[in-house]
Amino acid sequence: QHYFIQSNLSYYSMSPAVAMLPHANPVDFTFTVLCFMCFLIGTPANAVALYFFSGKHKDVPTLIYIVIAGVDLLSCVLVLPVGLNLAESRQSHFFQDPTLCTIWGMVWEFIPYYSVFLVFCLSFLRTLALLQPMIHIHKWAVIAVLVGYAVFLMARQAIGLLAGFGVYKYEVMSGYCWLHITDEKYQTSDVVFSSLQLAFPIIPITTSCITSIICLARSIHFSKSSTSATRLKRRASITIILVTSVYIFFNLPVFLNYIRYLMAVYVTGQDFLDTDNSNEFLKKHIWLLTYVLTVALNALVNPVVYVCRMKCFRRRLVTCLTVRRRKLAVAPSPPSHLNESDKVSEESFKALKEARIRHKSENEKTALRRSRSQRRRSKRRGLSLGRKRSMSQGKKSSASQGKKKLNTRKTQESIVLSNECADLALNMQRQEYLKLETTTTSPQRGFNSTP
Repeated sequence: QHYFIQSNLSYYSMSPAVAMLPHANPVDFTFTVLCFMCFLIGTPANAVALYFFSGKHKDVPTLIYIVIAGVDLLSCVLVLPVGLNLAESRQSHFFQDPTLCTIWGMVWEFIPYYSVFLVFCLSFLRTLALLQPMIHIHKWAVIAVLVGYAVFLMARQAIGLLAGFGVYKYEVMSGYCWLHITDEKYQTSDVVFSSLQLAFPIIPITTSCITSIICLARSIHFSKSSTSATRLKRRASITIILVTSVYIFFNLPVFLNYIRYLMAVYVTGQDFLDTDNSNEFLKKHIWLLTYVLTVALNALVNPVVYVCRMKCFRRRLVTCLTVRRRKLAVAPSPPSHLNESDKVSEESFKALKEARIRHKSENEKTALRRSRSQRRRSKRRGLSLGRKRSMSQGKKSSASQGKKKLNTRKTQESIVLSNECADLALNMQRQEYLKLETTTTSPQRGFNSTP
């Protein structure tokens, strides 16, 4: 898109065939539908993703996901003027305003560069974690790198505008606002920078993605035990691989277009516009497809990956949808714009609103009564169960006490019997001893007696 600004710029602005493009262009119609889809579906989906990731634990992948969701949300919002411009046969008043064109061009030029950098960081860090699991990556270092690159991109744009190297302009053939560079040296540096930051990062990102797939397959094959932590890590790795694969799929046309551009300009020495003018699609739609539409479609598909791979994100999305439906169902609807004969008066509308409020209060009262009755029943059941338990416990305690008494009586009786037996044995021994004494000490008959 950078070489639209050469001498053929006058051709685009003066040609009557370009000034009024046909209304029934099927490619423009398809691009318009895709732009509106990205805005209508991608904006709320990325807003939910941003809200979901901002509420999670702020580790390094979650921080990168937060920034990706924010950038995707911004790209889905900013693609709406492009869709409106295509719907109006590329004659939109939004891009014809110089201030709005400059603001849109600066913000949009920031989005593709930063999106590529975020995907590169996400893929590289995951590959590093799979190859070296013991390496700890500091969160604040990642935040400093992300903020530093964003500041660098914004400073580069501001310096280019303030130094007068270029101006953002709108051209009918491009379909969006792009930077019209007047300085040749700055133009060469811009071409090199855009090639290195937009096109060629697909090579290291693809390499890291393939490396992550190989490491993950090896870990699954050779691991003997699979704990919950390892399962979560594998699931997170698969999600990052899918996000990276989606980026590679949508960035492949950008890479091929830049290769075509570099081959035409620096190898064959031709004018890049000559190759574009040879084909109607290349002339009108190639840069719009590779520079705007692929970025918006990537932002649209990323929440689909989150829904397919993250259970918590699915639950949050379902809760957001159900809460919205409940609010719509409960909220009283005002009278619609009807004819004068069918219009509802304000008093009837107030009465209807009061009736709905009463109905809602009655429902709440009935719900409270039901809950109170259920509580009473549960309390009664609890009391009855408590009484039964206490009675059973009392019976058990009385039985145990009776058993204890019986045992004590038996022990006492056994002690008494043992004592009586001991006394009897002692008495018998005494009697035998006395008998023995009497027999041994008594004199014999006729001893010392006179005849």
